[in-house]
Order: sequence, then C-alpha cells, then structure tokens
Amino acid sequence: MKSIQTLLLILIILFVGSTMPLILSPIDYSATVEQNQAEEPVPVFTLSIQTHTIQQTTSFSMILESDLPVMIPIEKDYLFQLYVYNNYGDFVHSQLIGSTDSLSLDDNQLFISPDQSIEYAFPFSQNQWALPNGQYRFEIIALNDQFMGLSTTFSMDLNQGGHYIPASNTAPQGQVGVPYYLVTEDNHLVPVTKWMNGSQLTHRLILQAYQQDSSLEGLHPAVGGINYIISRDNVIYIDIPIDDPIYTSEDDQIAYNAYVAFVQPFFNLPNIVRVRFTLDNLVREHFFNNQYIRFAIDYEQPPAVFMPVLIGDRYFLTEKHLPIIEEETVDDTINRLIEHLNTVPWIDLESQIEPDTITISIHTQISSPFIEQGLFALIMDSLVYTIRSVDTARPIFLDTTQEVVLDIIDLTQPLQKNPYINVISQEITP
Repeated sequence: MKSIQTLLLILIILFVGSTMPLILSPIDYSATVEQNQAEEPVPVFTLSIQTHTIQQTTSFSMILESDLPVMIPIEKDYLFQLYVYNNYGDFVHSQLIGSTDSLSLDDNQLFISPDQSIEYAFPFSQNQWALPNGQYRFEIIALNDQFMGLSTTFSMDLNQGGHYIPASNTAPQGQVGVPYYLVTEDNHLVPVTKWMNGSQLTHRLILQAYQQDSSLEGLHPAVGGINYIISRDNVIYIDIPIDDPIYTSEDDQIAYNAYVAFVQPFFNLPNIVRVRFTLDNLVREHFFNNQYIRFAIDYEQPPAVFMPVLIGDRYFLTEKHLPIIEEETVDDTINRLIEHLNTVPWIDLESQIEPDTITISIHTQISSPFIEQGLFALIMDSLVYTIRSVDTARPIFLDTTQEVVLDIIDLTQPLQKNPYINVISQEITP
C-alpha cells in the first residue's frame, strides 16, 4: 500500500512540473546575433583618365583607386578593355590594355589602397590604328570580377592631316612608273611607284630604284645589297651577297619581304616567266630564311590584302600576304580577304559574289572631308588590289545609297585597278 502511495506522489509531481510556465533566460542574445551578421565595409573603386596632347603618338594614363585597403584576386590576363567610337557612334576599334604580366602580384592578388593606386600609361598612335581625322569617343571598361562594370569615357579630336594619293593609270610625259617595294618601321611591305626616265629597260630601272635610299621618312628599302640583275631568255637573273644581314635575318618577315620585293615586280613585267637567284655567283638550295631557290622560280602570288598605314601625314597601302589554303575556292578566299580588310577600324565592306560578277557593299559612313582626304579612294584602291590578287577576271561593282558617293562614282561601271600605286616621286631622272 505504501508503495502505491509513493508511486501516486511521483506521478502528481511530474504532472504539476509539466504544466508550469517556462521562464526565459534574462540574457539577450540579439546583440550577439547582430555582431556575427555585421557586413564588412565594401571598397568603392574609381577609374579616371589623364590625357595628353595628341600628336602622331601620345599616351593616356588610366588610374584605378580604392577608398579602402583591399587585396584583389586577379583572374584575367588584362585589367581593361578599350573601345573607340567615331563621331557617328560607330564602333571602330578595341584593344585589351593593362597586362597583369607587368604587375607585382602576390599569389595572383593585387593590393590597392587609398595610398596605393594602379596606374597604366597606354601609348596611343593615330598612325598605328590608321584612324582618319575626326572626333572620337573612348570608353574604358574594367574586366576583373572585383570591379566588373566600372568604366569611364572621354573624347578626343584627332586632326593629324593625313591624306592619300590615289593610284594612277597614267605616267608623266617621258617617264615610266617603276614598281618596287619599301618597308615600314614595323616591316610591313609597301608597294610603291617611282617615276623615272623611260629610256632604259624596266628591269634596270628597278635595280636603280633599289640602289637608291628612300626619300620618305618612315619607309626603307626592302632589299639589301645587289651584285647584278640581268634579263635573258625571259628569265631574270639576280645575284646578291651571300652574307647580307637582310637576306640572312632570323626574322622571318624581313627575309620574306626581301624575297617578295625581288620576285614580284619582275613577274609583273611582260614576257618574264622565271626568276633565278645566285649568291655571289653560287647556287644554294635555300635562302631568304628557307625559301627554295635551287632552280629558277615560277612564282605564284599568294592572296594579298592591301591595308592602310599612316606614315607621317600620308596614308600608304601595305601588302600583306595570307596563306594559300589548297581546298579553298576563289570565292572563299575573296571573303577571307574582305574579312581582313574589315579589321581596319573605319572600313566596313560586305561582299556578294556571283559566277560572273563581284559586288561590294560599303557600309562605312562617307563624309565630304573623308573624300577630300582621299580616304574613299584609298578604300577603293585597297578593295580592287585585294580582290585582284586572286581574281583577275570578274568585274567588281560597288553598291551604296550614300549620296556623297553617288556624286563621284558611277555604280553601273566596274571598278578599275590603276597600275601605279603609292607614287612616291614625280618625274625623277636617275
């Protein structure tokens, strides 16, 4: 009986305890929660530009700053992207700038603070980008994820006064147009024409042209020493020094330029079918950095795109050879060449190729100053010379609705290739 009473007492105590109200701890944990969830200060980045007077070559500085000290992980090879737009708002050029290779990184991280900003001096050249005179808007956008979307813009008026002398189809009285090659400071081939006294054979005039120094600053001879050049039985024989540094250069482009500068002008002469090289009257298997010259050369011109370059205050057309792709059709090659032309910031062309005709639409905005500078003529010469490097037969027509172009060109007539390009002298007698 006593055990039953004890059991009932335990049950009563448990029941009463389960119905008692809970008393919360007097400790307030809310402050502790807020402290754990407090956000760290977020740095504010700013991007600014310092520009300098624009001449032929200048620079502008990009300055990236932060209001707090912060370590930035670097995920990309470049920190900025530059976009250039003309006064019509058309995109004309882009450039990656701010290479991270030039930074002192600690485990691919970069430290920025109010006392330590990032500054890049970026060289700018109106010549290098072949930009016509006019007003341009520059936009710089940061690429790194930590400051993605950060950007700044500024405008500059470029007025270098560059002009282009159109290719001609007539020579001055008593003169002949002598074709040969010069090169730019960056070793780009430039086909040029020099007016010379026409009393001698053309191959001798080419020899004399190559033996004279260029009178134009920024253009240099494409070839080195020459022992002799003679013509016999429809073959041009060229003997050159075996140890000339231009021909033996380890720079592929320098040696190749010399090779092209010899063979191409002579193959354009009437009745010339071969070019034969000797080196101090000796025969070699290979020269000009591995060009095969053991026998007389039957030269096949590769596809060539004629690109503008601004040298001083004048535009010239450079000749850039593209690889021959055996399985590629002529039409595909033309499209590939047009794509290269369209890499020029202010050239925008579209090709429509038919079995019997080639039609080119020009989307570049043409203005009166553009025409006055000769830049429309430059585009036409560039276009015709480029297409004619692979297709010499089909007529080339231009398609446009721009009134300023319709005033100076008849769209019903095919474009013509004038033979005298990049004329560099007038009535010179050697």
